[in-house]
Amino acid sequence: MINPVSAGSVSYDANVGSLRARRLVVFLHHDADGICDQSVLRVLQSLRSYASRFVVVANGGLKASARMQLEKIIDEVIERPNIGFDVGAYTEALRSVGWSHLAEFDELLLVNNTFFGPVSSFDPLFERMSHDNVDFWGMTNHPAVSPNPFTGRGVMPEHLQSYWLLIRKTILRDPSFERYWQSLPMPQSYNDVVVNFESQFTQYFSERGFTWAAAYRAEDYGVLNPSMEAPLALLKDGCPIFKKRLYFHDVPALTMQGVSTAEVTRMAVQRGFPLETIIEGVRRRATSREMTIALDATYIVPAVRPVEHGEAGGDSRLEIIEQRPWRDLARRQDAKTADITGSGRAAAIVVDPEELRTETRSDGNLLRYKHAHDALLGDDYSVIGIFGAHTRLAALFPYPQTMETPVSGRAWFARVQVAEKVAKSLGIVGPFSYSSIVAPYRGMAAYSGEFLRKVADRIFAAGGWERLSAIAGGDKALERILDCVAGDIAREEGMYVGIVATQDELRSSWNVMQDVYSRKPIVYPDYVDYPYSGRVVAPTIKNRVGQAIKSVSPRSFDRLYRLQLRIRQTMKGL
Repeated sequence: MINPVSAGSVSYDANVGSLRARRLVVFLHHDADGICDQSVLRVLQSLRSYASRFVVVANGGLKASARMQLEKIIDEVIERPNIGFDVGAYTEALRSVGWSHLAEFDELLLVNNTFFGPVSSFDPLFERMSHDNVDFWGMTNHPAVSPNPFTGRGVMPEHLQSYWLLIRKTILRDPSFERYWQSLPMPQSYNDVVVNFESQFTQYFSERGFTWAAAYRAEDYGVLNPSMEAPLALLKDGCPIFKKRLYFHDVPALTMQGVSTAEVTRMAVQRGFPLETIIEGVRRRATSREMTIALDATYIVPAVRPVEHGEAGGDSRLEIIEQRPWRDLARRQDAKTADITGSGRAAAIVVDPEELRTETRSDGNLLRYKHAHDALLGDDYSVIGIFGAHTRLAALFPYPQTMETPVSGRAWFARVQVAEKVAKSLGIVGPFSYSSIVAPYRGMAAYSGEFLRKVADRIFAAGGWERLSAIAGGDKALERILDCVAGDIAREEGMYVGIVATQDELRSSWNVMQDVYSRKPIVYPDYVDYPYSGRVVAPTIKNRVGQAIKSVSPRSFDRLYRLQLRIRQTMKGL
C-alpha cells in the first residue's frame, strides 16, 4: 500500500478507504469540432477529486468556450496539433510537468476520452486497487495474440489497454520511465500506437522487474478485448466505465461477438448513468440507425383495434394528418409564433397517407399498411405514451415489414449524392446514413411537435423550401429525402428516432427474418460488411481485398467503399 502523504494530498471519503495519494492525472482529449461535450465533462468532474494535479491535453485544439469549461475543472490545459495520438499527447504533458517533478507524485493516471463514466462512482475501483501491491495497473488487459494482428507476424504480447493506465511512484522515480517516453517513435497511425505503445508498455516495464495487474482481467471473461467483447459482464462486475466505440462499431461484428449495445445502455441507465450523456457523447460519431439500435429505441405495442379516421376518442394531444408535414412546416416558418402542428394542442402528429389506406392491390401492401397503422394508431394512442416516456425521442417509424421487401441496405441508389447535398444544406455534419436507413414506410410516421419545430428552423436556415426543392430535383423528391434524413436531423439536435411495432407484426415476421438471416452468406456471397466485419463465410477475392485494406487503413477502406457506392448509384441514374 502507498504510504500516506501530508499537505496537498487528496483524500478519499472515510467510508471508502484510508488511502491518501498525491496523484497526477493526464487526460487526453481529441474532438474534431474542438468542443467538450457532457460525456467528457462528466469524467473530468468525477476524476477531479482523485487528482492533486490535473492536466488535459487537447490534440487538435479547442474552441474558446470549451477551454473555459475545462479551466473551471482542471489545473492546466495544453493545446497542441493533432499529431502523435496518445504518445504525443502524454509525452508533451509529462515534459510540461517536468520529469524531475514526477517524483513528487505517488501515482500518475493516464486516461483518454474514449469511454463513458463513471457508472455510479470511481470510488470502489480506486479503493480496491489501492490494496493491490503492484507497480502499475489498468482497467482491462488484452491477452497475447499470435500472429500479431497488426503486423501479421510475431506475437502481440499481453498488455494493459491504454485508455486507463495508473503508474505508481516506484516507476515514476526510476530513470527508465523518462527513457521510455523519450525513446518512443512518434506514431503516424492508430496501428503505430497499438504496435509501439499500447502493446509494448506493459512488457517494457515488466521486463525491468515491475509488477502489474488489471482491475478486470480478460481471462475472467473468456475474450481477448473485454472492453469491447464483454461490456455487459464488466458492468455487472462493477466496472465504472463502458466504451464509446460500442455505439459506432459495426453492428454485425458486435452481434457475431455476442455483444448488445442496447443491453449495455439499459444496464448503465438502470444504474444511474444519464441517457442524455450517452446521446451527447456519440451523436457526432454514430449514424441514426446505430443510435436507434444502441439506445434500444424499439417499442412494442399491444395488438389492439386501431382507431378509424373520424372516430371520436383517443388522446387530444395527437393529431392525424394525411400528407407529409415538410412543406407545411416551410410555409409556417415562423416557428416561434405559429403552431407547427396546426391544432395548437398536439404534442405529436401521425402521418397516415390517404394513398396507403386504399392501396390494397397485393397482400404485401395490405400487410405493411395494416401493421404500420396498428402500431401508430392503436386504440389507446400508445404513441403519446412513448413520446412522453422518452423526452429525446424525435420520431417513431413503423417496423420495416419483411413481407415482399428486399434487404434494407443501399436504400439511396441514384439519389445519394442529391440527398447528401440536401443534408449539408440542412446543417447535417455527422455521419451520413448511406445504407440501412431508419425511415418511414412511404411517409407513414409519428413526429414529436418539438422535433418538427427544429426541422422548421433548419429549413428556414437552409434558405427555405424552394431552394431545397431545387437542390433535390422537385417537391416530391425533397419530401422523400426529408423522410430519410429525419433521423440525421434528430441526431444533430441531440435526439434520436425509434421503431414501433405491434405484437402481431413481430409474430408474423420473426421466423421469416430468422430464415433470411441464416441464408445471408448464400444470398449475398460477395458482400463486404462495413466498416468492421466479423468472419466472412467462404470469402471471395473481393472479401479478402476489402479485409486487407481495412487491416492496414480503415479510413482508406471507408473512402473506397463510398467511392464504389457512388459509382454504382451514378450508373443506375444514367
